[in-house]
Amino acid sequence: MKFATISLISVFLFNGCGTLEYCKEPQYIKEARGIGEDPDHINSCGPDAVYDALSYFHKNVKFKREPFSKKEISKIIQARHTTSCRNILSVFDNRARQVTFISDMMAVLNHYGIHWYELTSRNLDEVHKKEGLGVAIVLVKRKGAINYHWMTYPFDSKRYIENFFAYKGEGNTVIKKVYILFRL
Repeated sequence: MKFATISLISVFLFNGCGTLEYCKEPQYIKEARGIGEDPDHINSCGPDAVYDALSYFHKNVKFKREPFSKKEISKIIQARHTTSCRNILSVFDNRARQVTFISDMMAVLNHYGIHWYELTSRNLDEVHKKEGLGVAIVLVKRKGAINYHWMTYPFDSKRYIENFFAYKGEGNTVIKKVYILFRL
């Protein structure tokens, strides 16, 4: 009994709630993660932002079959070395499975032939004035917290991006990075 109590306390102290969350998940989710199709990541803001940018680029093109999907974008990201970092962080908080690192975003954009450069001013009004496709991937942060979110401009309006966390009732929004996209 003493060993079981110590083991249970150790699980909470050293592993966090992510471990318990994993234990409760259905088998199909565990299997999907095993083949790089983590549903938490597929439905997260990173793949959403890339998908929105690609859709914006191709808005006037009619395809027989869509050449990209959120699932495909997420699979490219999950095949990268950063997945092990997401897995480790998810032990402490299962929401870490949704994380898309800057290097992941740039790698998947490069996969689709899209290149980028950082707009140092972080002023969205400058996106159309700079050389590029008139589209930017934007990383916003909740002021005073470590809560980040990827967005696409102009797919998402300037006002919505600048007030993203306020609209959710979670505080002020800070624009951390703006990457202007272009093709070579």
